[in-house]
Amino acid sequence: MQKRFLFIGFLITLLISALIGTVFAQTSPFTPEIFTVDQDVVDGTVRVVRVTANEAGFVVIHADDNGSPGPVIGYAPIPAGVSANVIVPIDVDAATDTLYAMLHVDGGEADVYEGPGDPDGPVMRGDAVVVHPFAITGEKTTIVGAATSAGDFTNLLAALDEAGLTKTLKGDGPFTVFAPNDAAFAATTLPADLMSDPAALADLLNYHVVPGLYTAADLTDGMTLETAQGGQLVIDLSDGAKVNGINISGPDVMADNGVIHVIDAVLMPPTEEEAPEEEAAPEETEAATMDIVDTAIAAGNFTTLIKALEAADLVDTLKSEGPFTVFAPTDEAFAQLPEGTVDALLADIDTLTQVLLYHVVPGVLLSDDLTDGMEAETAQGANIVFTKGADGLMVNDALIDPADVEASNGVIQVIDKLILPPLAEPAVEPTAEATPTVEAMEEMTATVEPTVEAAEEMTATVEPTVEATAEMTATVEPTMEATEEMTATVEATEEMTATVEPTMEATEEMTATVEPTMAATEEMTATVEATAEMTSTAEATPTPSPTEEAMGAGNIVDVFEADGNFTILLAALSATGLDETLTGEGPFTIFAPTDSAFAALPEGTLDSLLADPDALTNVLLYHVAPGAVMSSDLTDGQSIGTVQGSPVTIGVSDGAYTVNDANITGPDMVASNGIIHAIDAVLLPPDMSVETPAAETPAAEATPTAEAGAGNEPTGMPSTGGSFAGGATSAGLVVMMLMALAAVAYVEKRRGA
Repeated sequence: MQKRFLFIGFLITLLISALIGTVFAQTSPFTPEIFTVDQDVVDGTVRVVRVTANEAGFVVIHADDNGSPGPVIGYAPIPAGVSANVIVPIDVDAATDTLYAMLHVDGGEADVYEGPGDPDGPVMRGDAVVVHPFAITGEKTTIVGAATSAGDFTNLLAALDEAGLTKTLKGDGPFTVFAPNDAAFAATTLPADLMSDPAALADLLNYHVVPGLYTAADLTDGMTLETAQGGQLVIDLSDGAKVNGINISGPDVMADNGVIHVIDAVLMPPTEEEAPEEEAAPEETEAATMDIVDTAIAAGNFTTLIKALEAADLVDTLKSEGPFTVFAPTDEAFAQLPEGTVDALLADIDTLTQVLLYHVVPGVLLSDDLTDGMEAETAQGANIVFTKGADGLMVNDALIDPADVEASNGVIQVIDKLILPPLAEPAVEPTAEATPTVEAMEEMTATVEPTVEAAEEMTATVEPTVEATAEMTATVEPTMEATEEMTATVEATEEMTATVEPTMEATEEMTATVEPTMAATEEMTATVEATAEMTSTAEATPTPSPTEEAMGAGNIVDVFEADGNFTILLAALSATGLDETLTGEGPFTIFAPTDSAFAALPEGTLDSLLADPDALTNVLLYHVAPGAVMSSDLTDGQSIGTVQGSPVTIGVSDGAYTVNDANITGPDMVASNGIIHAIDAVLLPPDMSVETPAAETPAAEATPTAEAGAGNEPTGMPSTGGSFAGGATSAGLVVMMLMALAAVAYVEKRRGA
């Protein structure tokens, strides 16, 4: 009887303690905190990466006052909970090299900042202010900022917001914008429902944007400019400066990412009925029914090129489905080479293959698609650059014939000289026998020098060994053998490959041109060998058309910076040095957690990772795969090898994509060196757990106090404070122990009675 009574008492004690702990945990607030990164002031604003608050309040930016927070120079309201990417307007003239982001309560009139004193004073955590210092690295004014400062573009700015183009025109650019001012909008009759149709509105606005920088001095009479919308603008300087007959009233409003030309009316894209007849699709000709190789043979002036394609076993490839764009040197172009050079190339198939593939771009690029400053990635892996000069359109240093020679599987662009991959400009010095060995090609660059022998010193990060040696895996080997299985899309497959893909084998001897380890740590060798699990990552990056991503794209880091939703990821990449790697040639596929994804991590996790570069590097590498993988290439259950070494698993269901337990919320963000898939959670490598810091009261010296005295200068990132939820757990344990003791005492008393 006594034992049963004792057991019942203990059970009741346990239940009550659990209930009390649950109530404390459910009613406990967040631990307030702020996180920032060093940054430029962009258009008079700064960005606070993450704020955690228990109630609505304000993020307040303070200038520096001898190492402590000083005068308030800007603020922005925030709701209760976790907020990511809070944009705060500041007084730029009052800004100092170091600024402080501080959390203030909204203690007075709701939504009205009345600080910095009471009632809207600083939020305290223990005896320290919730604050985070950051450095100002520069100041930028974008197209949007310049238009805002001008004060005469309210309609245009509202339209850009509605069409979702504001973020684009805050990007790197450069852009040339023919900008209608408010008077121009008032003078133009627009469709009544235009503002409610974002797609049509974006089409109209993109017609006012030209990729590239064209100041008034660059505009010439009769000049034609291709817009981001795909249409063309014509410059007329015969009577003042006009674009499509509209007066340019305010030229050269400069911004850091381009230039604005103020115009007197809204430009209207031509309708289909207004399109010139010559733009109609041409009738199919005999040339359009033949593939690229047969078309070149029929033309009669590409005999040397055809001979070279046959020697390199590329004929079958260029006769397959494609599509391809071939920048084809004529016989006269080959004849301009130093005597013996052609024979030397024909005798060195590996080098010949590299040179030929540098003339091939996956996809169709018509001459009208090519714009000044545009780049395209070739099947060889390096980029070619297009420029427009007095002589016409150039690719690298070769002149392009403007006539498109169309074929059934692509287009031929005729050029007047051979182009060589980067650093390959020194001429081939042929031997007397015209059969130079690999060792004798020191005059050629290592970029086009595939060492056929798999020596320990192998540096060929883009090495296309035509011979299928046992030492190199076929998934990263551009054998280019004319087998029946060879695909014609210049994809890096087992038969035809990584002519556009670095081998990325992490050996100690291999150079780091596209170094897959991405961090020279002894703990992580990140051997990104192309294994059977990585078949989908071994495909070459598809080259977007010039109008894909209407305003164009920079490298992966540029895209992150322009997007604005990856500031924490950028800070993490910078902390580990991986940001420089992701500006490299690639291609890479990165599953990129947004700021919201990082904000969803358990409290203290991010600070813990930032304090442990090795662990952070390991986590970041788990988000990166070699090669460029579009969402259309992803299949349910697919395993993709990462640079970290462990694979991730893809899920596909009803058109939605997941990677491990994260949703892919923003697929197919195209960069010049790879593909970004935005995800809503941070991926952790298998068997890795991230320990969050133990809850404790932050040290007073880690953050400035309410008085912000000189003796409390903040150093680095403030430590995360204790969570009331953690305190609730401790309180529950104490209550449980006390009640258990009380129960035991009661039982003993009953036994004594």
